[in-house]
Amino acid sequence: MLIHSVTPVHYLKEQPEYPALTFKRFSGGFLEGQETPQGFMLSRLHSTDPRIYLKKEYAPGSEILLRKHHVSRLNSPERNEFS
Repeated sequence: MLIHSVTPVHYLKEQPEYPALTFKRFSGGFLEGQETPQGFMLSRLHSTDPRIYLKKEYAPGSEILLRKHHVSRLNSPERNEFS
């Protein structure tokens, strides 16, 4: 098959699948990352409080142990602010 495109060929080939990211709510905003057997691996932090970004425990790649009363799933029926 011949493809005429300005996009490099390696972008057009099949891409590897990455694990699905999950959002978790905490008292200062939202955590974005993936579930692991050890806990939750943080990849991104969403917050309006600039002080939270300075805390080492919220650095990208950090493993966070989640406690039910501190962090809740966004898609849980009892606490979904986006519906």
